[in-house]
Amino acid sequence: MLLPFVPPAVLLCSTLFAEIVYWSILPRLAVYIAISASATASIFNPPFGNALLNYMNGFFSSWYIVWAANILFLYRIREIKRLRKSPNKDGYHWESLPPLGYTRLLWTLDLTTNFRGIGWEHATPKGGYAVLNESASDAADHLHSRSKCILKQVARLMIAYTAIDLSHHILVDWRFISDPFFTVAEIIGTALFIFGFIDGLHASIALLGVGLLSDEPWRYPTLFGKVTDLKRMRLKDLWGKLWHDLFKNGFLTVAQSVVSPGPPVLLFCFLLSSFVHAAASYSGSLDVRSTAWMVMFFIAQPVGVVAQGLLTVWVKDALGGSKSSPLNQAVLHMVDVVVGVVLIYNVFPWMSRDVAVRGSVLSYEVPWSVVDYVQALCG
Repeated sequence: MLLPFVPPAVLLCSTLFAEIVYWSILPRLAVYIAISASATASIFNPPFGNALLNYMNGFFSSWYIVWAANILFLYRIREIKRLRKSPNKDGYHWESLPPLGYTRLLWTLDLTTNFRGIGWEHATPKGGYAVLNESASDAADHLHSRSKCILKQVARLMIAYTAIDLSHHILVDWRFISDPFFTVAEIIGTALFIFGFIDGLHASIALLGVGLLSDEPWRYPTLFGKVTDLKRMRLKDLWGKLWHDLFKNGFLTVAQSVVSPGPPVLLFCFLLSSFVHAAASYSGSLDVRSTAWMVMFFIAQPVGVVAQGLLTVWVKDALGGSKSSPLNQAVLHMVDVVVGVVLIYNVFPWMSRDVAVRGSVLSYEVPWSVVDYVQALCG
């Protein structure tokens, strides 16, 4: 039962005692081998009796193999810095690796668990961190936004709860309808569950951090984009704008260190994602065939992104190389939507029908059903 917690614990300890581990490549290799070995053992010997817990076991065990590569080999541990409020609470400053003690424990805990890199210099967003430009009065206003942030997290939790409830009803109550309606229903139902589970978990952490631990709201930006980001049904927008970015930073750093810039980075990121999700699939089901389909699903995504982009360019050239006219824009929009719908309808069931994914969804049932309550009111 404790095996899934070995990789994060080993990574945390190796960073905590950086003077010992980071003096040479050999100690880091030893740590990485230990993390990879324990993660692999956990994947192939799932410790739980619940499909969802075993899926998460496989996912995070394999993820820590990728994440440990970032921290042990790609990040310069003595040079990276995190944003921290100044002791006088007047502004912020960049904090390098602190001396061994409680402050370093917090520093290393944040580094090894903050997968998005929020508040870290190496993951600074394009516009920079807004809090660095705040005045003292702005900071005071920022503190007053805690209540607003807490209300937002409560709303997110309610939406997530409803999404999980609705997904369960769609996948259970609509399982006897015929195609193409069932395929559409299972894609939507699975997507609702994944969104509800991940966003609800993030909202819970934000609520705990801001509400109980007095953390700052800016450290918990939203995970998912807007539904309108998918108005053209482009896979590029689905993965780049709408979907969450929890693991994007770790995938990108490894990919950019291994392959040349451009499309190879995209392909390598999806290969890493396929590895992580395949490990989750196998750990949750021990079904090799289902795991293979999960791998194919993620490999198909960059192919679909490139194919959709090339087709759009070809149609644009066929229209005379201009999309300024309303008619040309409408044609391009229609092509994007049709191709996107065809790709999603034919490829996404490879993931939504995964034995581990389906088992995870059906094993998690909300204690009180909003859908049942609404149906009773209307019935």
